[in-house]
Amino acid sequence: MTQLLERIGGRPKGRHDVEDSEHCLDPCQVANDFIVRGEVHGQRITGLQANKLTYLAHAWMLALHDQPLIRGGF
Repeated sequence: MTQLLERIGGRPKGRHDVEDSEHCLDPCQVANDFIVRGEVHGQRITGLQANKLTYLAHAWMLALHDQPLIRGGF
């Protein structure tokens, strides 16, 4: 099935080639950005909250663009 989709130009969901990882971000950078944004708006973001927000942002990126937001795992 994968070979057929590649021949017709499609990609199966969840498959990410090496080229895709070039634009991926470090998960710590994404989590830190959520923490900083929270501080700017007067909200304290805990490490667990930052981890959850990073996970959700990664999920949204996969769902909307079929591209990973972060490299590596959680």
